Amino acid sequence: ADSDREARQIERLRTLAENAKLDPAFAEKFLNFIIAEVIRHHERIAEDTVNGSAPLAN
Repeated sequence: ADSDREARQIERLRTLAENAKLDPAFAEKFLNFIIAEVIRHHERIAEDTVNGSAPLAN
């Protein structure tokens, strides 16, 4: 992971949230949730590939 790039993206997201009158902390937490879910799905696909089973569609 590129921590500098990630920090810039989070700062940009927080600014966008503020400009839209949204809670910047919530926007950041939501982004982190999405990233965690993407990683979880990628790990599951990789595990299914190693085990020879097809990934389940969600």
